[in-house]
This record gives sequence, C-alpha cells and structure tokens, in this order.
Amino acid sequence: MNRSHNKRRWLLVLLFLGGMAVALAGCGPELIPEATLEPTAEVAQLQAPAATPTSTPGQFQSPIRTPGPTNTFPPPPTVTPEPPTPTIPPVLTPRPTPVVTRIPTAAPPIIPLPPREPEPYTIVYREGSVVRAVDSDGRNDRVVIDIPTQMSRFLVDRSFLVGTWASPAPNGSQLALVVSNVENHDALSRGEQPEFDIYLLDLTTGEVQLLAEDGVKPVWSPDGSRIAYRSTFTQGMWIVDVATGHGYEAFSVGYPETEYQADWFTWSPDGRRIAVVKDWSGFANSGGVWLVNAVGGGEAVEIVAMEMNASNLAWSPTGDRILFLSSVGEHITPETPENLWIVEVGNGDQRQLTSNIGVYGGQPIWLSEGDTIIFSGANLLEGGTNPYDIWMIDSSGNRISRLTSDADVDLDPSLLPDDIRILFLKQDNGIWEINLVDGSQRKVTQQRDSYVITRHP
Repeated sequence: MNRSHNKRRWLLVLLFLGGMAVALAGCGPELIPEATLEPTAEVAQLQAPAATPTSTPGQFQSPIRTPGPTNTFPPPPTVTPEPPTPTIPPVLTPRPTPVVTRIPTAAPPIIPLPPREPEPYTIVYREGSVVRAVDSDGRNDRVVIDIPTQMSRFLVDRSFLVGTWASPAPNGSQLALVVSNVENHDALSRGEQPEFDIYLLDLTTGEVQLLAEDGVKPVWSPDGSRIAYRSTFTQGMWIVDVATGHGYEAFSVGYPETEYQADWFTWSPDGRRIAVVKDWSGFANSGGVWLVNAVGGGEAVEIVAMEMNASNLAWSPTGDRILFLSSVGEHITPETPENLWIVEVGNGDQRQLTSNIGVYGGQPIWLSEGDTIIFSGANLLEGGTNPYDIWMIDSSGNRISRLTSDADVDLDPSLLPDDIRILFLKQDNGIWEINLVDGSQRKVTQQRDSYVITRHP
C-alpha cells in the first residue's frame, strides 16, 4: 500500500517537472551563441568593427540585433575655387588687302566721239580773297576783283566748312561768290558768329551786287535764271530769282528744333526739280536724298534713306538717274571706301557702281552723252601708296578705265565746254587737261589753288 502510494507520488513529481519544462520552452528560445563574420581585409580597413551586444546573465536577450553605429566617412575637404584667370582676347590680325594687277590707262580712242574743234575757256581761281582768271592757252593771267579792297569783305575761307567759294553761270558771264565778314575762323572774336552772303560778279565788267543774305553753297539752274542755296539762318534750301532777287525756302529741315541741314543740290536737266541731301548735321555732311519741286511747289519725296549717308549728288543729263557717293556698300578691303551709287529717279531703285576704289578726290561728273561718269579716286587693291587718279566708268558699272596713272595726286575733274576734254588738278603740279579722244594731256597753268571753269564770255 505504501509502495503503491510512493510510486504514485513520484509519478506526479515527474509529470510536474515535465510540464514545467514544456512551459519554460514556450516562454522563449534558447540562447544560441551568434557567429561573428570576419570582415575582409579591404572592408576591415574602411569599417570600424560592429559593437558586440552585452547581456547580464539570467536576463532575457532579444535575438534581433540592435544595429551598431552607421559607418560614416569624413566629408571631403571643402575646396575654395580659385578665381578664374582673366581671358585675354586674342589680338586680331588686320585683314590683308588683296593686291591685284594694276589697271592700265585706257588706250585711245577713249571715247568714240566725232571730231570737233576744242573750244576756248577761262579758268577762274583764287589767291586768298583775290579772284583771278587765266585763258585756256595759259595766257592773260589777270585780276578780276580784289574782294577786301573793293568790298571790305573776304572770300569764304575753307576753315568755315561751308563748301564752294564760287559757282559759274551756265553761259560763263557771271560768278556767284560766297563772301564773309571775317577772313577766317581764327579771326572771329569770342562768341562771334560769321556772316555769309552771296554776291553776283560780272566777269566782263567786274561789277558785284548782293543777291542773297545768309547764304552759302550756290548752285545755278540749267538756264541760269535761278540759284539754289543753303540759308545759314534756317539751314534749309532756298531758291532765288537772279533777275529780281526774290527768294523763298523750297525745302525746310526744321531748324533749330533739329540739327539737319540741306546740302549737295543738283538740278534736273529741265530745271523743274532739285535733288537735295538732308544732312544729319553740320559735322556729318551726308544723309538721305530728297526730290524737291522747283516749280509749282508740293511735298518733297525721299528717294534715298538717311542711313545710306549719301553726298555729292549729280543729276544725269538724261534726267532719269542721280549719281551719289556713299560709304555703304560691298567691299573686300580693310578700309571703307566712298562708293559710287546710282538711284533711279522714277522708282528709287539703287545700285552700287564701284567697290574697293575710294572716290575721295572731288565731285564726280557726267559726260553730256549721259552714260559715262568721270571721277577721282584711289584703287585700294593695288597696294603701295594708292595715288589718286582720274577714272572713267559707265553707268552700268561694268566697264571702268583709268585716264591718268602717275605718282601725282589727281583731283577735281571738270568737264570742259566742248565735252571732249577734262580739266583736273595735279596737286603741287598745276592744272592739266586730258583729251577724251586721243588721251593726250597738257599742262594749262601752274596755279594750284581752287578753281572753276567758265566759257569765254
């Protein structure tokens, strides 16, 4: 009985212990030591070893490892950029001027004109404020008028920059003279303004009479009955009747509200219209071209824009075209030349005649046949000193010929009354003429100052 009782008691103890073991197994996993992975040599050099968690004996430890501190690399050092080195712009090499073969002088006959007898003419020139004249054979050099002695005035000086000092009448009987109250710009008192007037000089009698006050740049109408000029009071273009002295402003420029000036007048062959340049100002004697009615009035019409910087107008004898100079246009030279241009009067079409030839030596002129232009200029493509020569070009711009070719500076060509000869100035070597038929040249006079040509009265 007792033995049976003891067996039952040990059986209960065992069952109790087994239940406790099962209960403890359900409360948490067994503690399993973790394996530590050895880092590779490369990683070991870059990483700090992970912290090993510690535990207190008998205390529960989670199987989830708490991550150690994140491995961070030191930030790269901050580099302060150096200021950029200033870039030095490259030095531009000047564009070289292409050099071409020198254009030879034209072989005679230069212009196929019918034979005719040369007409005599008179060269009128100035010595200071004394007007002198010499015949075309170089003889009879004489004083026409001594302005200071006879008028207590002076021929307008170049220092005033107001253009020509004289303009001859078409029939050669008179000169329109520009005179001033002081000899030159240096003679002006502080704050003093010069006065300019236009007088008529009879080349036969030597008599003078006042035609227009406050006037410069006189240009005769083709029939000699009127003169266009610039008023120094309004800066516009005025027209005055030679017989009566009655004048009126035909083209206003809005002075003094603007700085524009009227300039470079040229009459149409029939005398009914005048082409005029509206200058930007007195220091820029170029601008746009306008057509003004000289008979009947009406609004002026612009046919060449201001941006073309036109100057030196010359109406063709045929009446349908106007020649002008402009620094605008195509060229291949480093220099910017003054180019010859033509504008059609009827529709305003424009075309460039020359390029790479600087047309600097005076007013270009038309021959009376209306298709040929004579001018002074320098061919900038020929290299060397580029002397000024006399040239001839047709109105299409397709044919160009050299009329003179020497070391002299040849300037200011003028058409003689017989239409077969050109008079021009050789700087420091007198006044010469060239025959357009046979090409011959001759020296007329040693005079070297400014001149105009008149027919024999």
